[in-house]
Amino acid sequence: MIRAVIFDMYETLVTMTRSVPYKGTNIAKDLGLAESVFREVWNPSDNERTLGKTTFEDTIRLSMKVNDCFSESLLQEIIRKRQDAEREYFNHLNPGIIPMLQGLKERLYVGDGGSRELETAQAVGMKTVQAAWYLCEGFGQPVGRKPEFEQLEKPEDVLGQV
Repeated sequence: MIRAVIFDMYETLVTMTRSVPYKGTNIAKDLGLAESVFREVWNPSDNERTLGKTTFEDTIRLSMKVNDCFSESLLQEIIRKRQDAEREYFNHLNPGIIPMLQGLKERLYVGDGGSRELETAQAVGMKTVQAAWYLCEGFGQPVGRKPEFEQLEKPEDVLGQV
């Protein structure tokens, strides 16, 4: 019996491909830093941010202090821009996302395959499928189709898996 359904968020439930993301390049520019300088603090914090041990805000604050460019108003502006970009992703949902979630409300790991999530979920015994509905050729997404996993083309196809 399936007891839980766990989703990866980006390129599975929401997509960044139809919006202008506010990521490292943009943040570095707003801080007046070379991207490589900004990433000296940002990249090593990836695991801590992913695990919830530190926040986006704390990492930006640290980068600003390390690079002697701290300003509370600039920090708040960067946070606002990031939140606005994140909210925008939800304006471009695949039309099948909400019906899929409603259908699964009571019933798995579904993900785009980034960060080795599918392999990890499979290794712990979960049934895994690759969400392919946002995969776009030529966009430069970090992961493409993984033929070793079943691929679903539409969110509502998930319902046939549970």
